[in-house]
Amino acid sequence: MTPTATAMPVSRHPPAIQEIRKMTPFVNFVDPSSHAKTSPSVRLMPSAPPNSVWITSRGYGSRHVNDVAPFTLWDEGELDFRSPTALERLWIINYYGATCVSYDYPTMTIWTPTPPNPVSLTAGCTAVIFVPPDFKEIPMMGNTVYANPRLPDPVQSISLSRRQNPSRDEVTAVLKALCRVANVHAVNFLSPFIFVELCSNDGRSYDRHSLPGRVAGHATIYHHGGTPF
Repeated sequence: MTPTATAMPVSRHPPAIQEIRKMTPFVNFVDPSSHAKTSPSVRLMPSAPPNSVWITSRGYGSRHVNDVAPFTLWDEGELDFRSPTALERLWIINYYGATCVSYDYPTMTIWTPTPPNPVSLTAGCTAVIFVPPDFKEIPMMGNTVYANPRLPDPVQSISLSRRQNPSRDEVTAVLKALCRVANVHAVNFLSPFIFVELCSNDGRSYDRHSLPGRVAGHATIYHHGGTPF
């Protein structure tokens, strides 16, 4: 007989699982997209998950069902995020009991001792991460000085959108251009940046400022060896 699998309702999780969730109040467990995996060679910004957990689901500017902010930080006319007003900043601080808030679009990070329950994946239609007050933010950066913004952009025919994932053709053009100048292990499209992981087991080395610092209009950063990006 062919085995079959059935989904367990959220309310029927074993007590041990429920206890784990109580110990990690800053994570949204209900939404399976929280643990979505992408291709090991090309990684894009995550798209909006199924509509069942979204009031609006359209990529950037989507609103999660637990997002109760009376405003949106997504400007539909400009197709970009905007800075919050003073009153909106105050609402975020007061509602979430925030000790600190960073607006590093397309995400927002909120430091708070009292994360909302249930946890929302957006705040003001902006992807949000809730962390405890003692959380130390680790900036996203490479571990090399290979990038040189003065070198010509090898994909000048394309200017990637700041707030949309690249198309298949755009990804192909970027990969081909990078592979002409380096041995590429993976490319991470995290607009407005491109993070390039270089092969570390090929014996190849690169000089300082020897690789293009801008590709398809996006600032490009290189990571070589050591801990994977």
